[in-house]
Amino acid sequence: MTEPWIGVITNPHSRRNRERRGHAQALRKVLGLHGVVRETTSLDDLEASIEELAGLGIRTWVCDGGDGTVHAFLNAARGRVEPAQLARVVPTNGGTMNVVARHAGLLGDAEAIVRGLVGFERAGREVPVCAVPTLELTGAEVDGDATLSRVGFSVALAGIGAGFFHKYYAVGGHGSRAMLEVIAKGAASFVLGTKPLRGVAPQAALEYGEEVRAAIEADVVIDDAPLPWMTYTAFAAGAIPINLGNLIRVFEKSGSGALHVIAGEISDLGIVANLPRMFRGQSLQSPDLFSNTARHVRAVAHGEPFRPVFDGEYLPELRAVELRPGPAIIVPSFDATRWR
Repeated sequence: MTEPWIGVITNPHSRRNRERRGHAQALRKVLGLHGVVRETTSLDDLEASIEELAGLGIRTWVCDGGDGTVHAFLNAARGRVEPAQLARVVPTNGGTMNVVARHAGLLGDAEAIVRGLVGFERAGREVPVCAVPTLELTGAEVDGDATLSRVGFSVALAGIGAGFFHKYYAVGGHGSRAMLEVIAKGAASFVLGTKPLRGVAPQAALEYGEEVRAAIEADVVIDDAPLPWMTYTAFAAGAIPINLGNLIRVFEKSGSGALHVIAGEISDLGIVANLPRMFRGQSLQSPDLFSNTARHVRAVAHGEPFRPVFDGEYLPELRAVELRPGPAIIVPSFDATRWR
């Protein structure tokens, strides 16, 4: 009897999976005896499923959802799955951004990807793979002495990155249209906040810009060198280049075991002026900004805490944080749309 070697953890609440009736059963049909499917609707479900599948000897882990599903799996698997057993981690393009799958060059939906994995096995061929870097975050939570430890791919700790995501998730929809709405309203607010217009600008518009700016006071040390600024209107880091909805491209210097860190001050008009650069995937420009590679970041907030958004997921508020490169994961790299 064939031993199962593929474990599919499917998130029925991901954006695309909500639209697919009978999705889990369809995956079981494609897998046959080659694997098992588990539906998870909570963190407890996820952790229990990981422990069960690890006990079955699963080595290829299909995270059926978006980047948030991959993030949740990686962190739930820590301490439950031996690193050697995480032979392959497989995203399925089931979210809004699909940053990890896009970086690896993995195309197709969940059923096509699983069909491709099974097809490679039946043909006796090795699955093409790509090593995808990660970022490790440790932080001290605001409430009590709890320490947070997470791995993922990109994090916005404060400033315009974190403020953008908070506004983005407040918009009813998802994807490029919601992004454009936040960008347009934020840029308009920044322009209205300049001296000639501030006196006549609606208060609500000015407040919107303040919330997108999400400025914070902190001490930041990068590779043992303290940054000279106290106020940060930008503070984010990525282990891989990020393309958000084919609109915003950041962290182009990441990779090769180093993070791309963006930290410092950008004026309101400077943020607006840098939008074309973000659209083109070019480095941000500001005289008071660090935008370069780094291997270790330490930061302590003064007053308002960090409110991180890590791979699109909210983390608890943190008063101190450290960032460093995490362990790479192995992700398949093939065009699953060709498997029929």
